[in-house]
Amino acid sequence: MGVGCSSPLKLKNQLTVEPRVTEIQLIVNSSPRSFINFSEYELFPKPKTLQTNPRMKIEGTYEIHAPRERVFAALIDPETLRRCIPGCESLEKSGADEYVATMKAGVGPVKGTFKGTVQLQNLQAPTHYNLVVSGKGGPGFVKGTATFDLEEVDASTMIKYEGEMQVGGVIAGVGQRMIEAAAKMMAGRFFAALENEVKLN
Repeated sequence: MGVGCSSPLKLKNQLTVEPRVTEIQLIVNSSPRSFINFSEYELFPKPKTLQTNPRMKIEGTYEIHAPRERVFAALIDPETLRRCIPGCESLEKSGADEYVATMKAGVGPVKGTFKGTVQLQNLQAPTHYNLVVSGKGGPGFVKGTATFDLEEVDASTMIKYEGEMQVGGVIAGVGQRMIEAAAKMMAGRFFAALENEVKLN
């Protein structure tokens, strides 16, 4: 329609467009002065700002009825982690405190297989360590970091965890609340499985 021009354009159907598109006048043959004013309508609406790759925080505490040394050993054992992480199919050592993981996960209707790496950092047995994960698959990608602090409480162990997660791709479209809810549910399942592991050993 020649919106970028410096003077009005008159087309064959006698549609006159002002240069700034603030008003469109439709000239009627029988009455040249009559026009329909479209200035109150948003002809070119601004696109909505989409939230992409949102960052989410997750934190909490979980009490496991087992000695701290046993709990810490289980938290850094790859075979134990494989059994405890929901959806984890494999966790193979690729370096010093570094592993390659394959797991099935999803949020709501978005599900798929992710492949990535898991790193254990800043190990301070039996009280503290950091976990760094990164993976991608059909539903998108996931990146995250977490800190675990273990405190001895009588004959039990209190685990305090804090983490930050970032997701992108199709999985990010389900919404931050659903992703956070799914992350908390997976954390609960992980610690429940971990408690069963340390009780059996």
